[in-house]
Amino acid sequence: MISPQARQQFLQSAIVDLKDYLLSDPIFWPMGNLAYPLTIGNLLLELALAKVDNPEGAVILEGQVAKVQQAWQAKWIQKSQKELAVRLKIWQESSMNWLAEGFTTYKTDARNRAILQLLFLYDTNNEYSKMVSIIDVRLGKVFGDGAFIWPSQYQGIFNHRDFWYLYLVPKKNAGRDDHDRP
Repeated sequence: MISPQARQQFLQSAIVDLKDYLLSDPIFWPMGNLAYPLTIGNLLLELALAKVDNPEGAVILEGQVAKVQQAWQAKWIQKSQKELAVRLKIWQESSMNWLAEGFTTYKTDARNRAILQLLFLYDTNNEYSKMVSIIDVRLGKVFGDGAFIWPSQYQGIFNHRDFWYLYLVPKKNAGRDDHDRP
């Protein structure tokens, strides 16, 4: 997870590039030396996190994003659906890696799952959400309920009901202390 300052820098740069990004072909738009490339999912997640870091600033940024989104709604939806497909594949591969190699990357991989959740708003046929549900069933077999895996200040924006995968620990490790969790 990036710092609030890096998040602000990402969001400000993303807004500058957003129209060009929506009108381009790449799903992952390089943004120099920033932590993440511009994608609809990265933008949505970082906006959500910014609501905790800087609520007033996040409202302004959301308004700027909304203007571009409304002006280029069809492109926004197309780009979101393409990203859903890519992130679904990443989530599938990640889930196979946990089964084979362990859970050391789960906190990082869960970021991708959170982005999928945010992108489901643009899953017009529910096809991606259905495929993610199949992977999620596998998660339930190897993970148990646990504490929130990201910094606690963000827990309020990721409720347990919708973002349950951010509250998991490997079943064999469910009794370990938070600082020991992957």
